Amino acid sequence: PIGRGALQYGATVSYDCETPKLYGRWEISAHAGGTGDDDVRRGNLFGFDMGLGGFPLINTEREMSLKVTLETHARYQEKDKYTASLAAATTANTTIIGHQHAVYFAASQTVTYSNDNTGGRWVEMGPAVTLYFRNYAFRLNSYYPVYRKLNGAQMVNDWSLQFTVGMPLSKLFPWMR
Repeated sequence: PIGRGALQYGATVSYDCETPKLYGRWEISAHAGGTGDDDVRRGNLFGFDMGLGGFPLINTEREMSLKVTLETHARYQEKDKYTASLAAATTANTTIIGHQHAVYFAASQTVTYSNDNTGGRWVEMGPAVTLYFRNYAFRLNSYYPVYRKLNGAQMVNDWSLQFTVGMPLSKLFPWMR
């Protein structure tokens, strides 16, 4: 199966502004970790994103423009939490005036503990180039770590490269216009 079976909730508030030559975007987000089939609850994630740049190329006749931005991503993530049920059972034997009695005791307790090798704080920055052609967007961006304060030993990338192709939903679903 894909994923852990966890339903996660998130909210983002963003503000974008642009002129014919300049562009700016600011965004604050929060994601609440859900509990998956494996009884692991991913740590809540809080983020701040910013993109500043401009449009060095605009060609209205060809319905094409090029946007170049410097992107910044700052994140704080809490540690993942695991839930385990501990059960204990014991039998006590007692002898009262020649009669033996067995008494069974059972106890159960749920314990939650943190994974010390998850979560932390980090900031990434990098350039992004977006080519808009008619109703399509082609974006190439890269992120480099500027600051990392991770909890414990974690496998992380030194940098990342992403390529995205986008189009308005109204192209796929004309009734959305």
